[in-house]
Amino acid sequence: MAKHSRVDAVFHAGYKSDRALYLAYPMKNGLPDQTKFVKRQRYFLYKLQGSNVYSKEGTVFNVDGEVGAVLDYAVVSQLKDQGLKVEEVDSAAKGLSLLSKGRLDAWVGLESINDLLLSEAPDFKHIVKEALPLSDNSSYLAFSKTFYAQHPSLAHSFWQHIEHLTSHDSYSRLIKKYKFN
Repeated sequence: MAKHSRVDAVFHAGYKSDRALYLAYPMKNGLPDQTKFVKRQRYFLYKLQGSNVYSKEGTVFNVDGEVGAVLDYAVVSQLKDQGLKVEEVDSAAKGLSLLSKGRLDAWVGLESINDLLLSEAPDFKHIVKEALPLSDNSSYLAFSKTFYAQHPSLAHSFWQHIEHLTSHDSYSRLIKKYKFN
């Protein structure tokens, strides 16, 4: 939708160079401005207990079959660039279900979503999370290039307010309170 300017903005947009062709991100020195993130996104590798699959410094090892991830998430291209066969599904719950049934070798997903699902579903008790994140990214409020071209000062105003909000102590307390880490 954003690609064809059918929406003005996308919330929680992870930065990818191909997305930057049609989305305007808050930038600084040619890179996304880390002070204007909406949310920190940490992707972790999830696997069945006893599995030999593991990750180290952003690379996944010992995969014989497929790794699952949510459709169009930023981590998908990272996995494919490693030569992994990636099964893209429409939700984390579906992916964890496939993993729990042994239909995937591993699952890569956002910590905040997957940890909550694991804590609430007894069917997932044999799924474990790697200790270190596969990737640690920020997500942003990104505007369509069309909207940004017409309203650059409004976009910058949003990004300034986001920076003010996320740098405030109350933001950190809310993140911890609602388990959005």
